Amino acid sequence: MIHRLLKLTATSLRWFVGRMACLLLLASFCLPGHAQSVVIEPAQAKPARFALKLADVAVLRSASPQLNLDDVLAGRSGAFVPQDGLNIDDPEWDHTVLWMRLTLQAVPIAADQVAAIIHVLEFQKPFIDDIRLYLPPSGERQNWQVQASGDHLAKRDWFVKGLSPRFLLPDIHELADSPDGRQVMYVRIEHSVPLAVKAKILSAAQTSERSQTVFLALGLAFGAMLITAVLVLMQALWSRDSIFYWFGLYAISALLALMSFSGLAHAMLWPVSGLWPSTAPLFWLLVAAAAQLQFCRVLYEPQGIRRWASKSAIILAGVCVAIALLFPFVQSAWITFFSISLAMILPTIGLTLLLVFLAWRQGRRLALVWLITFVPLFFTLVMSLGGSLGYVHADWLENMTTHAGALEVVLLGMALQWYARERHGVVERAKALASTDPLTGFSSAEAFHTRLQRDWSSPKTKVQDVAVAYVQLRTQATNAAQADKLLTRCIRALRAATREHDMVARLDDQFLAIVLPNISLGDELSQRLSRIVALGLMPDQTMPEVSTLRFRIVATTRRHFRRPLAELDTQMREFFSEEKRWDKRPIRVIDHLNSSAVFGSKRELFGGESTPA
Repeated sequence: MIHRLLKLTATSLRWFVGRMACLLLLASFCLPGHAQSVVIEPAQAKPARFALKLADVAVLRSASPQLNLDDVLAGRSGAFVPQDGLNIDDPEWDHTVLWMRLTLQAVPIAADQVAAIIHVLEFQKPFIDDIRLYLPPSGERQNWQVQASGDHLAKRDWFVKGLSPRFLLPDIHELADSPDGRQVMYVRIEHSVPLAVKAKILSAAQTSERSQTVFLALGLAFGAMLITAVLVLMQALWSRDSIFYWFGLYAISALLALMSFSGLAHAMLWPVSGLWPSTAPLFWLLVAAAAQLQFCRVLYEPQGIRRWASKSAIILAGVCVAIALLFPFVQSAWITFFSISLAMILPTIGLTLLLVFLAWRQGRRLALVWLITFVPLFFTLVMSLGGSLGYVHADWLENMTTHAGALEVVLLGMALQWYARERHGVVERAKALASTDPLTGFSSAEAFHTRLQRDWSSPKTKVQDVAVAYVQLRTQATNAAQADKLLTRCIRALRAATREHDMVARLDDQFLAIVLPNISLGDELSQRLSRIVALGLMPDQTMPEVSTLRFRIVATTRRHFRRPLAELDTQMREFFSEEKRWDKRPIRVIDHLNSSAVFGSKRELFGGESTPA
């Protein structure tokens, strides 16, 4: 009763600790304080009688990187083209610069209306090479003020910290005191790949609310992904199955890819400048695609997957990993590697879908869950890449990829946990079949050498000594039917003469081998081997046509065989081939402790006599 109570208490404690760890892990992902700057309304400011309005937007595309603000103000940059709204699409692939001219206006409002004082200009794209806002001189600003952000700048140096570039606009009182209630400011955007970005002007309250909502959603999604990855890796340590290692690697890589894509990784994991923040999403996406491809290959290979698909999966995954490893170290050819990475993702995902489809055709239940979760993720991923490059325009793509990826990883992790027992049974049966000789039911030659190597190299504290015996059947069969009966009776004799911890293996058509742990030369080994010979000589009433079985046995132990283990098989077989050394006694021993000859002394276990080599 006390034992059951303690066991129940331990189980309940593990359940409670596990749930609390999950909650703390989720909560840690939902803390945005160190990753952003909170923009708040001034406490003692006078009420605003004006509202901010975006009066005009003009864009200068394909500008020279050497163009500076003085050139723009002097009119040497070219003509700005008016446009509606703050959405920016620039399909240029070469290193280019885009300028925006924004005109803000303070518009009077009614006395009963309330307007925000502080506003923020937010560009809803996590990775832009370099983006700067130039505010004109006004009030306390004697010169043009520059607010910088972007991947080429460390996160700690951003003017307003956050997941995506943000800039603090002039407050409404300063804007109202300007001539005509207007101010003209400029935005400089530098990018290396096609750009599609949406910008919004938000109040301080809207910015704070949006930040909290985004961080809460991302924290829950990424926390669930991390918990799934940890559970799968724990399952991998328990089952020693490579499928769980591959899925754990895929879950971790997908988590880092989505964190990089959302900008959270740049804020929390690597707040550095340079090309890495822009490279990280594709880097981890390539690693995740390769791991997912190997997961599919390992999962469906036991069902007889086509050979070309398996080889293609290995080659394609290797190419993806090679490109991913080279990507962070190439700066001059960064755009080329960016294009190659995008080109590699599509065939990798296509082959993954093919493997899943083949598995579904074979009746795998997990494949259906994979298709249900992965196809929407594949669709949103392609749409998001198209949206990032300016080829697709859809408002729902902003956070859909992150949530779809998190949902896919969590659902697949849950399905894999349910599938683990079935998968473990399949793997164990496959291992048993691979290590078993199909003709006799004994162990295979590979399994014999593996077991012998393990026991032979074990310390004496675990295995005192190891005996090895090679058995040769000397009875000849006259036809196929008699050969089958000889084999059947031989199997019966060896099974009856061996114990649970012994290992019997079929090496080839001539020899069987037995590993006997914790036994040395002496009476016990003599009795064990003599029983095999005696069972063969005894008649079997169920097989009257097979009168007797004549065995020859050569045995040795780890203590008495003073040669490398690699020479054991050769010396055993050579001793069987020397007919002149055999007489009527069927058991011989190789003992190097009592002789310096090639085979040592052949001490016959019957009668205790010994014959020199």
